[in-house]
Amino acid sequence: MTKRGTFYQFVLTFVDPYKLDRKTQFANIVFNDVSFPKYNESHDVIRDYVELTDLYTSFGDVFDELWDIYITR
Repeated sequence: MTKRGTFYQFVLTFVDPYKLDRKTQFANIVFNDVSFPKYNESHDVIRDYVELTDLYTSFGDVFDELWDIYITR
């Protein structure tokens, strides 16, 4: 794990049961997805998971945006 933590930990900072923006929606789904690759830090592995899991069908652009924020912080 890097000093910045995993992507999963980063995404959890957006979890909120009341907000409706797309980043929060994505984070809420990740939070409830027991199969999400929580400890993996590989962009390709996580991207493949998001692309191949029905829960995230409409969130590919949100993943890309969050990943960009994650790697630049």
